[in-house]
Amino acid sequence: MKKSIWIFFVLILTLSLCACGKSSQHDTYKEIYQRYHKMSSFYASAKVTVRWEGAESTYAVRQFYEAPDKFALFVDAPEEVAGSGYTTKDGKFLLKSGFGQSAEVDISFPKEKNTLFLCDFFEEYYSSEEAHSSVNSAPLEQNTVLNCFLTNGKKDRFMQNLTIDNKTFLPLILETYDIDGCPRVTVEFTDFKRDCDIDQRIFN
Repeated sequence: MKKSIWIFFVLILTLSLCACGKSSQHDTYKEIYQRYHKMSSFYASAKVTVRWEGAESTYAVRQFYEAPDKFALFVDAPEEVAGSGYTTKDGKFLLKSGFGQSAEVDISFPKEKNTLFLCDFFEEYYSSEEAHSSVNSAPLEQNTVLNCFLTNGKKDRFMQNLTIDNKTFLPLILETYDIDGCPRVTVEFTDFKRDCDIDQRIFN
């Protein structure tokens, strides 16, 4: 009889702990949603690593976004391409060479999402029927990983993972994988400011 009572208490304790874990995890997802699903703007600095055909290149970049359709990306390193980048505004692209020259390109926005920008990831994630998430635990930190398949994904841009710090709710890594599960583009955020004021001259 005593053994049965102990087993009962162990089961109750186990279920209680599991319930607490699920509640905490639910609260984390809710907080992420509240912070990012209607993000009006952001500034980010990041290290971007691009891999293709056995080669690998790394860039230091700055990103700017203002809803609904203003984007800017500038490359700070390596030196040979520093100052290059692009801005988008009113459906037009302005390419920057890094040598003080720019050229306006009158083209429509592509159907594919921009795999470098966090706003496009969240738009894809919250509209996807196949999106899911998980919690990764480490000795000193705990992160949430959001995963989704790209709607118009191609062989080299098939799926994305976003890792978020559960303490700060800041993005850590946005990674794009090909159809074979190999990382093709990795964005490692070094600074991120959400819903911040953006100097409109940046988009000109």
